[in-house]
Amino acid sequence: MRRHRVHADGRIADQREARRDEALRPHGHQRVDVARGAHAAALGSGTFLIAVGLLWPKLSFGRLAAVWAALLAVSLFAIAAGLMLSATYPAGTEAIHRVASVLAAVLTMSGSLALVVSLAAVMFACKPSTT
Repeated sequence: MRRHRVHADGRIADQREARRDEALRPHGHQRVDVARGAHAAALGSGTFLIAVGLLWPKLSFGRLAAVWAALLAVSLFAIAAGLMLSATYPAGTEAIHRVASVLAAVLTMSGSLALVVSLAAVMFACKPSTT
């Protein structure tokens, strides 16, 4: 087995000489844990939407059912988009990173507030339907 020249941080010194079977590792700027958390939040949101969709015929919203359904879906989408942006663009000194981190914070906070409001509406609608 041949030996490669390796940097102090464990990366291979000359990438052209690297063999195919050597594992690629994510760099520190890729924020894998944040991306994994965003993925888990999106999976949880999808599962929650399926559960609410199954419960939806039992809820009595009246004429505003479409509004509350849209608010619930948009709030979960905004949270997932904000988490995805924060995983993609970490807060830094570059202009694109500052704009993306502010947009991620706005999306996550507004989605969280809309989620609280829509969940309160779902809780208040959990009464026996008249039909």
